[in-house]
Amino acid sequence: MGFIKKTASVIAGLIIILALGGFVFVRNFDLNRYKGEIEDIVMRETGRQLKLNGDAKLGISLIPTVVVNDVTFSNPEWANSPYMAKLERLEVKFAVLPLLKKQIVVDKLILQKPEIYLETAKNGANSWVFNTGGASVKDAVQQGQPQIKDASAAAAVALVAKEVILEDGIISYYDAKQNATKKVVLNSLELDVDGNDAPVNLDIDAVYDGQPVTAQLTANTLNSILNDGKVDFDAQIRALKVSAVLSGSAEDIMASPRYAAEGNVHNPAGNFGAPETSLEMRVDGNVSSADIAIKNLSIATNKITGKASVDWSKAKPFIKADLSTTAFDMNSLNRNSAVAFVFPSFIGEAQALAMVPNDKVPYEYLNMVNANVNVAAGKIIVSDDLTLNKVTVSAKLQNGILDVTKFNAGVGGGQIHV
Repeated sequence: MGFIKKTASVIAGLIIILALGGFVFVRNFDLNRYKGEIEDIVMRETGRQLKLNGDAKLGISLIPTVVVNDVTFSNPEWANSPYMAKLERLEVKFAVLPLLKKQIVVDKLILQKPEIYLETAKNGANSWVFNTGGASVKDAVQQGQPQIKDASAAAAVALVAKEVILEDGIISYYDAKQNATKKVVLNSLELDVDGNDAPVNLDIDAVYDGQPVTAQLTANTLNSILNDGKVDFDAQIRALKVSAVLSGSAEDIMASPRYAAEGNVHNPAGNFGAPETSLEMRVDGNVSSADIAIKNLSIATNKITGKASVDWSKAKPFIKADLSTTAFDMNSLNRNSAVAFVFPSFIGEAQALAMVPNDKVPYEYLNMVNANVNVAAGKIIVSDDLTLNKVTVSAKLQNGILDVTKFNAGVGGGQIHV
């Protein structure tokens, strides 16, 4: 028993000495000596300049942590902004067990107050694409590892955090072709990647154009995204009180993303002054435009089909739509909504007032987009006493002004052309 006690005491003493030694080492280890080497590696791998301007240190805790303050990462020389990213504080937390095997696995990456500036040049070049063909990519191919198309992807595969958290950041996108800037305020962004062959989960809480936006996305593995530039995804998005559930795929996401998705969009009653509206659709598009096949557009109890296109490459998005319905019942609409239907003066005053509510349409809603819309209806039920047959309507919304350019309908035994 005495030997066991002495042995235990020696072991305990060694543990205390090692712990104190480790504490002193971490406390006095100067990570700043290696900042230059880290900056050189990033320059070699990406062709961009990383600057670790602030103090860098090792955190003292049960989880090994590297903390770096004031970080910048440059944009290409042609970009309008000198930086692609600025960061107030970066925390890198490492997994403990892999370190014992001399392996580096990032458990969590925390970015505080990041500012990300993305740009597209007039010739179509994107600031987030690194065309360096670094040595690590060539080495990976020669060693039989999965081929990775550019150095940025190689760096991502080599050092992937299982969890990435962004706090209080902004993402700004400048399109030199349109001389237009779009900005998103990121309250929080959480990215979970439990290994290169595990699904990717993304959760976003943001503000765009003064309106809250939340999104949850699940995609296939990081390896498939980086190696093939393709991704299958499921997403739930809520913006401007409108909710959407989408399922689809995208390709060439590292350069010129294109996507195709099917899903449903729901607008609650009263939002935008409209009745309850739901849309079942298919979308095919890219970062600047989309074509929409409308399988079923439900407005109150009315069913509409057709097609539409959206172009948001301009400062104000432009919508073009061709819609049709066998029947549209005006009586089904919420009388308290802010939707105003203006018909020619042949409709009696009492009938017109029954359709047009007293509430005014908020101007900012009309001024959010420009649009051209064509509608064909087998019949429009205006009231119990009035039905319009074979109706065609063309309307144009330009800079907040709605103009009905064509109105044809059959009423009674005659025809109306406006």
